[in-house]
Amino acid sequence: MKVPLSRPEKVAMLKTLAVEYEEKQRDRVPLNPRPRPTPPSDPVVRERAKELRCMARAMLCMLDCEVHGDIPREERNKRYRHIIELCNESLAADATIPYAITHRCTAHYELDMLEESADDAAWAEQLIRESSGPLDTDSLSNALYLAGTAKLMFDWYELVTMWPSPARLRPPSADLHLAQALDPNDPRMHEKLAEVHTRMARYKARFAGDLRKERCERIARYKGFGLSPYGLALLDEAGLMPWVSYVKHILNIVNAAEKDVPTTKLRDQYSTTQCHNCWVNKYHSKLFLCSRCRRAMYCSKECQQAAWKGHKASCKMSAAHWEELKSSTLAPAPNCDVPDQPTNSADLASTMLAWLDKHRVLLSTTLIGSLCLSSNPGAHLTRGLRVTMEWMPGPRATAYRFRVVEAALLDFSDPSFREGRNSKLELEGMEASEVLRGKDGAAMMTLPFIPRSPPSTSAPQPRRQMPVVNAPTWFDWPVLAHGLQRYGHFVLFRFDLLASVAVLDDAEASRAASQLPQDWFLGIVTSNAGFMLENSKGVHLLNLSIFLVGVGPSEPVHAAIPFSPAPQMADGHPPIQLPSELPWPNLYAHSFYTLVAVISRIHDGPDHFSDSLTDDQLVTLNNTVSKDLYHQHDDIWEEMVKNAASQPPRSAMPEGSDTGSEEETDSGGSEDFMLSEDAQLITTRYQSRRLYVELWLDPASCPGQPAPPSACEALKTRLDEIAKEWYDRKIEEAKARRSQLIMEWNQRVRESGGEQATIQAAEYELEEAVDDAPVLPEDAVDYRTERARKETVPDTLALAPLPTPSAKSEGPCTNDMPGLKTNFEREHGTGVIPSSVSPGNDNKSTSNPTVHASSRLASTKQATFQWLRGVIPRAKARFLRTA
Repeated sequence: MKVPLSRPEKVAMLKTLAVEYEEKQRDRVPLNPRPRPTPPSDPVVRERAKELRCMARAMLCMLDCEVHGDIPREERNKRYRHIIELCNESLAADATIPYAITHRCTAHYELDMLEESADDAAWAEQLIRESSGPLDTDSLSNALYLAGTAKLMFDWYELVTMWPSPARLRPPSADLHLAQALDPNDPRMHEKLAEVHTRMARYKARFAGDLRKERCERIARYKGFGLSPYGLALLDEAGLMPWVSYVKHILNIVNAAEKDVPTTKLRDQYSTTQCHNCWVNKYHSKLFLCSRCRRAMYCSKECQQAAWKGHKASCKMSAAHWEELKSSTLAPAPNCDVPDQPTNSADLASTMLAWLDKHRVLLSTTLIGSLCLSSNPGAHLTRGLRVTMEWMPGPRATAYRFRVVEAALLDFSDPSFREGRNSKLELEGMEASEVLRGKDGAAMMTLPFIPRSPPSTSAPQPRRQMPVVNAPTWFDWPVLAHGLQRYGHFVLFRFDLLASVAVLDDAEASRAASQLPQDWFLGIVTSNAGFMLENSKGVHLLNLSIFLVGVGPSEPVHAAIPFSPAPQMADGHPPIQLPSELPWPNLYAHSFYTLVAVISRIHDGPDHFSDSLTDDQLVTLNNTVSKDLYHQHDDIWEEMVKNAASQPPRSAMPEGSDTGSEEETDSGGSEDFMLSEDAQLITTRYQSRRLYVELWLDPASCPGQPAPPSACEALKTRLDEIAKEWYDRKIEEAKARRSQLIMEWNQRVRESGGEQATIQAAEYELEEAVDDAPVLPEDAVDYRTERARKETVPDTLALAPLPTPSAKSEGPCTNDMPGLKTNFEREHGTGVIPSSVSPGNDNKSTSNPTVHASSRLASTKQATFQWLRGVIPRAKARFLRTA
């Protein structure tokens, strides 16, 4: 029959595949090459694809120009998404030209969609290399540069916390070196390569060649890189690092490989019953029991001898315990119908061991997941998993002979963990033996058995008091109560209003927050909120991202995802099927309402939501919400374009109009104030606000129906208004204190008999001293109208609808652009915006003398303000010392 490969066979196969895929990387062969596209036969389709590419390029050129640096980020993201749509439509028509791919790659990069950007760059490189004509070195260099830049940004988080490893930096380094060889004069390659070399040097200095230390720290920091503990162990034996780009690919190949094994039995026990030294299972070797303890199994005398040093103490203890079990009897609870339950403890223990062999992999995964060893490597030394079981009567297979009644992660010193002390002593022995064998350690799971209790015929007991966890950390999130996954659970929550404004430390803000309504809301936990908040012990506080769920669809109705049996309201939003109905009918997830908050308390209870979303359902929900958010502002974008097209350009103002001089708009005092310590402290406190909520895990906690998600948004808005009112009030108080201090300083100067050197006098004297350039006659020309005309041109271009380029006016697009590069000059080689993008571009404004006068005045004021920023703090300090 077909069986999986043994562990040594998998390790050997991993080593072989690693060598093969290293060669593929050196030869620039993609791991999953795309099929070669077929060019369209219709010339109209080719021309349409070309026009779409040119439209995407024109928008990229406009966004790349420096004159559009003041476009809001949301608006820029909207335009980059529109570029992606244009490129997708162009590729659907003709996917044989790589320029649409490089344009889309650039847009993905600007939207921080780095994986998509790297995939597009690899696809563009494949198309360029497979093209039948001469090699387009310019396009290939650009594709390699985009690939290297996107791969470098993969390690942005590592750049903040620790330097990325040479293994992660090798692929982008190779891309950039190839791009530099194709275009040695491109300064971008030199800058990025210098950055790569700096990172590699710092990383090597951090670990000094200690691969074991490097591996343990990186796995702990990045949650195992999405690999199972078994996969990490295989890679460790094969000498491969889990962050290498192709390891997941070859792990899937190895785990799916099978071989033919002659056998007469088809039992799952063969795959879970393993040698206690080399972990080979019954599929591949015959196993023998230890004759003394009758628990440990070995495939050979050599394995038994190798494991004896660590097994000796536990073997002696197990043998003594086994003798005690043989002489003890066990009786079920009275009035229980369990006639087949063993009465001898040794027989019961044998059955439990057989059941344990059936579920060894599942129990081990549960133990590792509950301890969160990836983020807290020392948790197994102080905590253990206590799984309570009971006997299930009747003719049942061994795998279903016991039922898990309760599972809890407890401290060994917990009074409710009666077996904790003995478990800790046994764990210490196991830990020492595993370290002697060269392993990292051991974790403990205790499986107590309780006699089956008779069915209760008494009246229902009152609900027990719900325990409360204050300031919970990630270790306090009750994962086992909901299943092995952390996300996808339904929760009830209410705002912790006082905690949400506690950082302001203001009685008026707290009083205003306490008067807000306290409603119940229903949501789905989808992910971590990403707040890096720690308690006094340095452990991260629990913070979650929650999709809000309400009774009835949202407004608009197309942004609502129903939960069965609620009806579907829009295409692409099918109902999410749950095993059982929730306590409230007609429930919908509202796409436009999401809450990210810190959890201040968790209220547990006797009951929980019986259902949670599966991994596939959670992925579907996230994708649907992302699409709804993507199309949320389509109507707003269209309205803005229509308004911009209908309004006259602002540059057409009358010549005599006055927009206000630079002296009227700049304020040295306000800039100086915003740099003061008081304002910085107020701003820091204002920006450090976080929303705090309390979670309830029992659906019976809500007395009625949960409030609509729009009420949650209104409550968030009101809390923001309270914080903004506090900010404005504190800023005004700080300004008043500063004005009073300046007045006292001036008074002190007058009393000392010195000159009245006020700030205004100092500014006047400095302006006369710095402006030593000769005043020309043309300097007297009012330059404000000219400046206003210049500044309004970019805004007009930014809001005007883009013209659709034709085949005749395509300009540099006749043979298509060889991939969009970072700066505009490298793309076009002209240094100006094409006429199809910015008609009427005038380069003669640089010779206008009023521009020189403007720059001199601006430099004079800048120098004045810098001088004042240095003089005022020193004068203030001198005044305080004399006072």
